[in-house]
Amino acid sequence: MLRREANQAPPDAMHLIMTHSHAVDLEIVSAVLSGPARYCGLIGSATKRATFARRLAERGFGDADICRLICPIGLPGLKDKRPSAIAASVAADLLIRSKDDRR
Repeated sequence: MLRREANQAPPDAMHLIMTHSHAVDLEIVSAVLSGPARYCGLIGSATKRATFARRLAERGFGDADICRLICPIGLPGLKDKRPSAIAASVAADLLIRSKDDRR
């Protein structure tokens, strides 16, 4: 069902994945990367990204698809772990990406 829902989103959709479970996150990321989404962001660390990259490769995803996964999310270089700072950083990053894509 996730794959169908992800593929029903417009090709320029920006998917932001933030669930309670790494297993659920992986299923959603797999579904999103199977389609044409322009952004697939996953809350987490560089370590989580490396784990997901390995698991996606095990599922048959190529380097080009895995490179589309943005994790950690937000503006580069943010070291602040407060939820409000992360939220502001993610919102700013998505706004910048949205504006850049419209040029």
